[in-house]
Amino acid sequence: TEALLEDFNDAMSDFDYSIRLNPEVADAYFNRSLVKGINGDFVGELSDINQVIKLSPTDALAYNSRGIVKSMMGDYPGALEDYDMSIKFKKDNPDVYFNKAIVHYELKEYVSSIKDFSTAIDIKPDAETYNRRANLKYKLNDFTGAFDDYCKAIELDRTCSTAYLNRGYLKFMLKEYKAAIDDY
Repeated sequence: TEALLEDFNDAMSDFDYSIRLNPEVADAYFNRSLVKGINGDFVGELSDINQVIKLSPTDALAYNSRGIVKSMMGDYPGALEDYDMSIKFKKDNPDVYFNKAIVHYELKEYVSSIKDFSTAIDIKPDAETYNRRANLKYKLNDFTGAFDDYCKAIELDRTCSTAYLNRGYLKFMLKEYKAAIDDY
């Protein structure tokens, strides 16, 4: 509760106490890892998530969380391994595929990134994922695919300003100036 109220010091004390009372409760480590991450202690966050996985080796959320931390620390191969483990235990979480796509993007593996964004969209379509996939399609000169994805992002979320901006830029690059102005 303290963590939700942004009283992180008290939350950390509560999680530490809970772990001292029962060091076999994975949730306490997981919740403490979140507070450590919020406080910028990524090494401590990673250590707690490792403990969660040790206690609960099929916890898909823990693998996804560890993948996020590893990605933030620049360990992209390690992040991909964790995302794959998360998928092994829970195949229908679009967030894992989204996170995996981001790592593939960072590694300049654009086709793999598009594939993972596509899987995330198949599970649960959303504007942000369509917009990001469109950006990759644009980067790979698939202007029709990019345009279609920008349109779908806007259809799903009329307030997705980046999709309008990106679609407008695409129209401008294709010398469709009047249509570009409409999106800007």
